[in-house]
Amino acid sequence: MNKISILGFIGLLFVSCSSESDPTKPGNNTGDFDDIGIKVVLVDEALQDQLNPESPAYIGQSSVDRIEILYPYNQQKLTLLQLWPSLTHGNAIFPEDFKTVRPPYRETEHYGSINENTFGYYYLDTSPLPVLAENDITYVYIRYAEDNEDEIKVQLFRNEEGTITLMRKIWINGELVYALSENMVLFYQEMLPDSIDVTIDPDAFKDYYNPKYYPWLEPVLDDDGNQIGTHVRPQSGSDAIVITK
Repeated sequence: MNKISILGFIGLLFVSCSSESDPTKPGNNTGDFDDIGIKVVLVDEALQDQLNPESPAYIGQSSVDRIEILYPYNQQKLTLLQLWPSLTHGNAIFPEDFKTVRPPYRETEHYGSINENTFGYYYLDTSPLPVLAENDITYVYIRYAEDNEDEIKVQLFRNEEGTITLMRKIWINGELVYALSENMVLFYQEMLPDSIDVTIDPDAFKDYYNPKYYPWLEPVLDDDGNQIGTHVRPQSGSDAIVITK
């Protein structure tokens, strides 16, 4: 099997998400680098958008308005609005433009229209809150109009310096959806330790994506246009997870 330089290989797979000090972002932490955003898209069996008012599969405004994103806190499940005073210690005002259901494109004052990279689907921001994690496990719940819920469980990875926070594994209702390869965990922990050879088997760094929740996967290609091992990733680097209802 072909070998590849670890630095070149990591460069091909690496997609960074710089952390910010903006307390209005549910997935934000104080590290130097984080990649903990989860955008959930709801579709029917034909992959039609259930949150878009223009879609034939739209579930209706009344049902959309009753969707809640909840976080476990003090043996309760609370919305971000309810959690806000505890998260910010009363030092920040809850954002007036906060929406549970968000469009695929966001208008900004300085940058115009920004593509949220969800393949044109409306989505729910279900990013985990690292501050609520216990033993690096944290939960997010989606509660629907019928009072049924989807549980999102996230195992976080944080390096010893506290400068990197990533999602190590994601489960939805107990089913594994995503897993960061253990060799990538080692790489992030040690940042190229002596124990990793500079020539590696590419599949030793293969992340797992459950195609049930990632219907738009593409091969990871090297500079010559050849697939690296059997690696795949979500198209365009999207972090959208698809739940079929």
